[in-house]
Formats: sequence, C-alpha cells, structure tokens
Amino acid sequence: MKPKAIFFDLDNTLLDHRRAAREALSIIHEKYGLGVRGVERDDFVEGYFRVNGEMWFGLAAGETTVERLRVERFDRLFKELGIPGAAVGEVVGPDYLQVYVERVYPFDGAEETLAALAGVFPLGLATNGFADTQREKLAETGWEKYFDWVVIAGEVGVFKPDPAFFRLLVEKVGAEPGGVIFVGDSPAEDIVPARGAGLTTVWLRTPGAWDPGAHYAISEIGDILDVPPVARWMGE
Repeated sequence: MKPKAIFFDLDNTLLDHRRAAREALSIIHEKYGLGVRGVERDDFVEGYFRVNGEMWFGLAAGETTVERLRVERFDRLFKELGIPGAAVGEVVGPDYLQVYVERVYPFDGAEETLAALAGVFPLGLATNGFADTQREKLAETGWEKYFDWVVIAGEVGVFKPDPAFFRLLVEKVGAEPGGVIFVGDSPAEDIVPARGAGLTTVWLRTPGAWDPGAHYAISEIGDILDVPPVARWMGE
C-alpha cells in the first residue's frame, strides 16, 4: 500500500543543528569571556548539549515550561561550570537564539530529496523546538512549499518524545498509523516513540548512537528514496 504521508524531523535530519549550535555557542563563549574565566570552549558546548537535552525531556514530561527552558538551561549550565551570576540566562538565552537562527545549514541532498518526494507523497515537517525559532529557520530554507503539514511542538503544546506528538501526526493525515512514515535522527526522541505510536520509522543513523530498532535505517537523507515503501512508488 502506498504511504499516506512522510513526515520529517528538522534538526539533525534536514538541517545540521549541531553545527549551527556549536558555532553560536562558540560566539557566546567568546563574547562573555568564558575562556578567560577558566571555561574551555568544548566543555561549554558539550555541557550545553547535555543540559539542553535533559531539559527538553523534562519539558515533554511536563516538568518545566517553554519559557523557563529558554532561560534556565543557561542558568543551570553556568552554575554547573562554576560561573557566578544571578539570572544570567535572561541575558544569554535570547543572545544565543539570535546568533543561532542566523545559521541555517541544510544537509547535502535535503532539498533535492524533498523536491523528488513532494510530487509523489504528501509531506510533513514534525519538529521539536520553539515555535518562533523553527519558523524562522524554515522560512530561511524556503521549504514551506514542500510540506502539506508543519507541526512544531512549541505551537501544538506537545513535545517529543511524548507519543501523543506522533499520534497527532496520524490524526492530521487521517490514516492508519502504519501508513505514515516518520524520518528522524534521534533514537530516543524520534524513532522509539514514533514506532511505539505505530508509525513506520526510518532512522537517519547518528554516529555513536544506539540502534533504536527502526523499520528502516539510512546513512544520508537522500537514501530515503531507496527505502522499499518509498522506492516502489517513485517514477510512477
């Protein structure tokens, strides 16, 4: 049976989020003189990724809010790194996002893949993230024309890895879960909950990540064209 829709994650699936974030964090590290204060850049960057990841899981579990996450991830990071300062996140948080959204790096082949699929399947974008940030990035790519649905967690109020996020995608399509393909990079945030919600999953392999048991695995985004339930309909 022909898939009813293909949904793509955005960050680290279509866009190189880690590259953009690293560059933005490096600028923040220099701007606030953290090296002079004894904080190595790599420690700052990796600490951010860890703290940010933990807080996004907390958001999905209802343990925090979007507004608090924007600020408190930097409050927590600076505290863990031994940098004094009250409410530092109120300044650094917006500063970081302003620098980050200026850096949008599509993966090689991402647009070509979307263009090839768009005439054959209904496509959707399904992403975690702040609504304003994700909308700015999407506008920069010019990819809105490829998507029949754009589902941003910050707009719908349900965050990955909550299975309810993936059930929402199925409801929007109006199909059986197995007829909806989800393509993502994160084992914990994308593949496991999407498969648990009954969707057909395609994992974009992440170096060093554990195997989440997706229905299909690919090494580059363009490889989605060769996945059996997709490939059989290309060229029809």
